[in-house]
Amino acid sequence: MVVDGLYDWKRPRKRRRYLELKADAAYAGPVMVAEGDSWFEHPLYPDLLDWAGKDFAVLSLAKAGDTWSDMIDQDSEPPKHYSDGSLMGLIHAVADESNTARPPKTILLSAGGNDLIGQIVQCVYPYDPERSEDDYINHDEFDVVLGQVMTDYRDKSAELIRMGKIVLVHSYDYPNPQDNGPFIGFPLRKYRNIPGVGLMRRIVNQMIDIFSNELISLANNSNDKIHFINLRETIGTRDILNGPDQRLWSDEMHGNQFGYELLWKRLRAGIEAHA
Repeated sequence: MVVDGLYDWKRPRKRRRYLELKADAAYAGPVMVAEGDSWFEHPLYPDLLDWAGKDFAVLSLAKAGDTWSDMIDQDSEPPKHYSDGSLMGLIHAVADESNTARPPKTILLSAGGNDLIGQIVQCVYPYDPERSEDDYINHDEFDVVLGQVMTDYRDKSAELIRMGKIVLVHSYDYPNPQDNGPFIGFPLRKYRNIPGVGLMRRIVNQMIDIFSNELISLANNSNDKIHFINLRETIGTRDILNGPDQRLWSDEMHGNQFGYELLWKRLRAGIEAHA
């Protein structure tokens, strides 16, 4: 069952916490705005921003399932509001918050995963026993999808930098494919005949590394305005034969409460270094 409100039902609570910390004269930590997907707004488990909000003032605009296209559309004119009073749209919200007594200086972005996973079938060649296991990414398709993701990262980051903000981006961790998993396992098995999770892990790990390298390049060419935080090998693994510790995962793409806590510790270190 799909219930649209389920995908961001925690936003009002996160907003209340953000406003409480901003109003607290004793709070000396960073003030941040976050836009993203289910890594920032998971409907069933304490996500990265649930953890962040315990100690940091962070306004969440995130929604599970959002692609870059969704996030860009939310910056429509005239501006709209969420039911909790937050402005829809990253640029709208950052501009509005920048006119407050304690404006945000740091923007957290978690985007692109849904763009890629939503087109994973097109981006993978059908199984062929003669094909090298390192040659299953269909770059004619994958490079186009990733290219648009990176164009969106560059464009939005450039807008935020012009507004005087620092941008933090992160890698996704290596996924956890399952034979009948809805995001990776089922589509790759049904439509590409990929015969096991070992090969699936090899394919998606390569995708994560390529994506991460693009984000690293973006940060390296930003004049210290964009910073990359590496979350790979936190709950995921390069070990394609044995896979990750299943006790840290809720499904193929997301940690559970224990997994998100470990991911948060890595993300927190990056925030403390750069925010």
